[in-house]
Amino acid sequence: MLTFGERVCGLVLVLIFNRAGERSTVEIRPLHVFDSWSLLDTWVLNNGTALVLNRVDGLEIHDFYVFSRFAGMLLTDSPNTTQNPPCTAGLGSDIDIENVQYGIIAIASRLYAFTSLTVGAAPGLGQAAVQLRSGAPNGCAPQLSINGGAARGRWAFGAFPTPQAGNLHLANIQ
Repeated sequence: MLTFGERVCGLVLVLIFNRAGERSTVEIRPLHVFDSWSLLDTWVLNNGTALVLNRVDGLEIHDFYVFSRFAGMLLTDSPNTTQNPPCTAGLGSDIDIENVQYGIIAIASRLYAFTSLTVGAAPGLGQAAVQLRSGAPNGCAPQLSINGGAARGRWAFGAFPTPQAGNLHLANIQ
Protein backbone atom coordinates (compact mmCIF):
# COMPACT_ATOMS: atom_id res chain seq x y z
CA MET A 1 0.00 0.00 0.00
CA LEU A 2 1.34 3.41 -1.00
CA THR A 3 -0.22 6.45 0.65
CA PHE A 4 1.39 9.87 0.38
CA GLY A 5 0.18 12.95 2.22
CA GLU A 6 2.23 16.05 1.55
CA ARG A 7 2.78 18.32 4.55
CA VAL A 8 5.54 20.50 3.13
CA CYS A 9 6.87 21.21 -0.34
CA GLY A 10 8.24 17.90 -1.53
CA LEU A 11 8.48 15.41 -4.34
CA VAL A 12 7.64 11.75 -4.30
CA LEU A 13 9.53 9.91 -7.00
CA VAL A 14 9.23 6.21 -7.69
CA LEU A 15 11.57 4.79 -10.31
CA ILE A 16 11.34 1.24 -11.58
CA PHE A 17 14.18 -0.01 -13.75
CA ASN A 18 14.49 -3.20 -15.71
CA ARG A 19 17.08 -4.61 -18.05
CA ALA A 20 16.63 -3.96 -21.76
CA GLY A 21 14.06 -6.26 -23.31
CA GLU A 22 12.46 -7.38 -20.04
CA ARG A 23 8.81 -6.72 -19.32
CA SER A 24 7.82 -5.12 -16.06
CA THR A 25 4.44 -5.08 -14.40
CA VAL A 26 3.65 -2.37 -11.89
CA GLU A 27 0.67 -2.37 -9.55
CA ILE A 28 -0.20 0.66 -7.42
CA ARG A 29 -2.95 0.20 -4.85
CA PRO A 30 -3.99 2.54 -3.15
CA LEU A 31 -2.28 5.86 -3.84
CA HIS A 32 -3.66 9.02 -2.22
CA VAL A 33 -2.07 12.38 -3.13
CA PHE A 34 -3.26 15.46 -1.28
CA ASP A 35 -2.05 18.70 0.30
CA SER A 36 -2.50 19.57 3.91
CA TRP A 37 -0.55 22.81 4.03
CA SER A 38 -2.51 25.74 2.63
CA LEU A 39 0.50 27.95 1.79
CA LEU A 40 1.34 25.73 -1.19
CA ASP A 41 -2.21 25.30 -2.49
CA THR A 42 -2.02 27.93 -5.25
CA TRP A 43 1.35 26.75 -6.57
CA VAL A 44 0.31 23.09 -6.56
CA LEU A 45 -3.01 23.84 -8.28
CA ASN A 46 -1.19 25.71 -11.07
CA ASN A 47 1.89 23.47 -11.45
CA GLY A 48 1.55 20.09 -9.76
CA THR A 49 0.94 16.76 -11.49
CA ALA A 50 0.10 13.90 -9.14
CA LEU A 51 1.23 10.98 -11.32
CA VAL A 52 3.42 11.08 -14.45
CA LEU A 53 3.52 7.81 -16.39
CA ASN A 54 6.18 7.48 -19.07
CA ARG A 55 6.65 3.88 -20.22
CA VAL A 56 5.51 0.99 -18.04
CA ASP A 57 4.50 -2.48 -19.21
CA GLY A 58 1.26 -3.66 -17.70
CA LEU A 59 0.47 -0.83 -15.29
CA GLU A 60 -2.41 -1.44 -12.89
CA ILE A 61 -3.62 1.38 -10.68
CA HIS A 62 -6.54 0.95 -8.30
CA ASP A 63 -7.99 3.19 -5.58
CA PHE A 64 -6.21 6.35 -6.77
CA TYR A 65 -7.22 9.61 -5.08
CA VAL A 66 -5.92 13.08 -5.92
CA PHE A 67 -6.95 16.42 -4.47
CA SER A 68 -5.91 19.84 -5.78
CA ARG A 69 -3.39 19.59 -8.61
CA PHE A 70 -2.91 21.11 -12.05
CA ALA A 71 -3.27 17.58 -13.45
CA GLY A 72 -4.15 14.27 -11.87
CA MET A 73 -2.28 12.11 -14.40
CA LEU A 74 0.03 12.70 -17.34
CA LEU A 75 0.32 9.75 -19.75
CA THR A 76 3.30 10.23 -22.05
CA ASP A 77 6.16 8.40 -23.79
CA SER A 78 9.55 7.44 -22.44
CA PRO A 79 12.36 9.97 -22.66
CA ASN A 80 14.57 6.92 -23.38
CA THR A 81 14.43 6.68 -27.18
CA THR A 82 15.80 3.10 -27.16
CA GLN A 83 12.54 1.77 -25.68
CA ASN A 84 10.36 -0.08 -28.20
CA PRO A 85 7.56 0.80 -28.05
CA PRO A 86 8.27 4.03 -26.16
CA CYS A 87 4.70 4.27 -24.84
CA THR A 88 2.75 2.26 -22.31
CA ALA A 89 -0.49 0.46 -21.65
CA GLY A 90 -2.41 -0.23 -18.50
CA LEU A 91 -5.66 -0.28 -16.62
CA GLY A 92 -7.12 1.42 -13.62
CA SER A 93 -10.22 1.41 -11.45
CA ASP A 94 -11.75 3.44 -8.64
CA ILE A 95 -9.96 6.64 -9.64
CA ASP A 96 -11.08 9.89 -7.98
CA ILE A 97 -9.37 13.09 -9.15
CA GLU A 98 -10.76 16.21 -7.48
CA ASN A 99 -10.19 19.97 -7.67
CA VAL A 100 -7.97 19.94 -10.78
CA GLN A 101 -7.50 21.91 -13.98
CA TYR A 102 -7.01 18.68 -15.97
CA GLY A 103 -7.95 15.21 -14.74
CA ILE A 104 -5.94 13.21 -17.27
CA ILE A 105 -3.67 14.56 -20.00
CA ALA A 106 -2.72 11.84 -22.49
CA ILE A 107 0.03 12.48 -25.03
CA ALA A 108 1.16 8.91 -25.72
CA SER A 109 -0.16 5.44 -24.90
CA ARG A 110 -0.88 2.10 -26.51
CA LEU A 111 -4.11 1.64 -24.54
CA TYR A 112 -5.35 2.64 -21.13
CA ALA A 113 -8.66 1.26 -19.88
CA PHE A 114 -10.21 2.94 -16.86
CA THR A 115 -13.35 2.03 -14.93
CA SER A 116 -15.04 4.13 -12.27
CA LEU A 117 -13.22 7.39 -13.08
CA THR A 118 -14.53 10.52 -11.36
CA VAL A 119 -13.00 13.93 -12.10
CA GLY A 120 -13.97 17.20 -10.43
CA ALA A 121 -13.01 20.64 -11.79
CA ALA A 122 -11.26 23.21 -9.63
CA PRO A 123 -13.78 26.06 -9.27
CA GLY A 124 -13.18 28.60 -12.05
CA LEU A 125 -10.03 26.79 -13.27
CA GLY A 126 -11.22 23.47 -14.77
CA GLN A 127 -10.00 23.00 -18.35
CA ALA A 128 -10.84 19.35 -19.26
CA ALA A 129 -11.56 16.15 -17.35
CA VAL A 130 -9.67 14.17 -20.02
CA GLN A 131 -7.65 15.67 -22.85
CA LEU A 132 -5.85 13.72 -25.58
CA ARG A 133 -3.04 15.80 -27.07
CA SER A 134 -0.83 15.47 -30.13
CA GLY A 135 2.94 15.01 -29.97
CA ALA A 136 3.37 11.25 -29.52
CA PRO A 137 6.01 9.25 -31.41
CA ASN A 138 4.83 6.98 -34.25
CA GLY A 139 2.44 4.28 -33.08
CA CYS A 140 1.81 5.92 -29.71
CA ALA A 141 -1.10 8.31 -30.31
CA PRO A 142 -3.12 8.13 -27.10
CA GLN A 143 -5.81 5.44 -26.85
CA LEU A 144 -8.11 5.69 -23.83
CA SER A 145 -11.24 3.78 -22.90
CA ILE A 146 -13.30 4.93 -19.91
CA ASN A 147 -16.27 2.88 -18.73
CA GLY A 148 -18.20 4.30 -15.82
CA GLY A 149 -17.71 7.48 -13.88
CA ALA A 150 -18.46 11.17 -13.87
CA ALA A 151 -17.06 14.59 -14.74
CA ARG A 152 -18.25 17.20 -12.26
CA GLY A 153 -18.03 20.97 -12.39
CA ARG A 154 -17.43 23.41 -15.25
CA TRP A 155 -14.75 22.68 -17.83
CA ALA A 156 -13.49 25.46 -20.16
CA PHE A 157 -12.91 23.04 -23.09
CA GLY A 158 -15.75 20.70 -22.11
CA ALA A 159 -15.20 17.67 -19.91
CA PHE A 160 -14.09 15.49 -22.85
CA PRO A 161 -12.98 17.73 -25.74
CA THR A 162 -12.40 16.32 -29.23
CA PRO A 163 -9.01 14.57 -29.18
CA GLN A 164 -6.12 16.35 -30.91
CA ALA A 165 -4.75 12.84 -31.62
CA GLY A 166 -5.67 9.24 -30.88
CA ASN A 167 -9.03 7.87 -29.74
CA LEU A 168 -11.17 8.34 -26.66
CA HIS A 169 -13.96 5.84 -26.00
CA LEU A 170 -16.50 6.79 -23.31
CA ALA A 171 -19.30 4.65 -21.87
CA ASN A 172 -21.59 5.11 -18.88
CA ILE A 173 -20.31 8.57 -17.95
CA GLN A 174 -22.57 10.87 -15.91
